[in-house]
Amino acid sequence: MEHGSAHLQEALRSGEVDLAGLLQPIPDEFDAAEMRREPIVAVLPVGHPLAQVGSVTLGALADVPAILFDHGFVMHATMIEAYRKEGIKVQIAAQSSQVTFMLALVESGMGVTYLPKLIAQNYATSATQILSLTKPALEWRMTMAWRRNGYRSAAAQAWLDLATNVARGMSVL
Repeated sequence: MEHGSAHLQEALRSGEVDLAGLLQPIPDEFDAAEMRREPIVAVLPVGHPLAQVGSVTLGALADVPAILFDHGFVMHATMIEAYRKEGIKVQIAAQSSQVTFMLALVESGMGVTYLPKLIAQNYATSATQILSLTKPALEWRMTMAWRRNGYRSAAAQAWLDLATNVARGMSVL
């Protein structure tokens, strides 16, 4: 199943799933293995005045409306908290669960979005510009999580082993 981390935590908690791909922070009731870390980057339309600077602070983007993930995604809370810590009142232009839609809104000039660098690089187009976010420097940390002291089936363990090997760059064949 594919959902935001909040929904996946509930599915894991209820036993609906044995493993879940969650973003950190992970609730203490779960065990987890980190799979990947990526810096969070800002994505602007190429015509934006800041698009050519290479890196940017959240403060420099204070007046640019934000296109954020929906509330059920940890990335939403991460960005809201980052704005709060910088003393910036975020102007939310749109929220979505779809990266391609968020980037289409950026392309149209609606605002800035924030994505893990890997995802931004995979989905960005010639109409968008990826900028390093330097202050604050934020990280996207993907983990595989499971219920602490819970039963883990052979299939769930095999999936966890496969994901761990892939994350380490090991051959899985």
